[in-house]
Amino acid sequence: MLNNLKSMAYKILVISGFEHPKAKREGYKNGWDMLIDRHDDNAAAIFYMLIGSVLSPKQVKVLFDGIIQEYTEYPNFEAYLDVVAPIKIK
Repeated sequence: MLNNLKSMAYKILVISGFEHPKAKREGYKNGWDMLIDRHDDNAAAIFYMLIGSVLSPKQVKVLFDGIIQEYTEYPNFEAYLDVVAPIKIK
């Protein structure tokens, strides 16, 4: 299922500037690895904005959880965000 979702979302990855050949040239395993590493730059923001145009919210969650598990040591996307981008509520 994850590979199917990654395939469906690949065009958004490319539009956002994380295409696999570019990622490989820059030392990443692939575009997904590059997206995770550059999660907070403008290209990633474009990806996050556009992904809902090809995947449902449930599919996005499965995709994000899957790529986090594949490329990091975190169990899911929420755990990853808790560490790399904690939300501070005042």
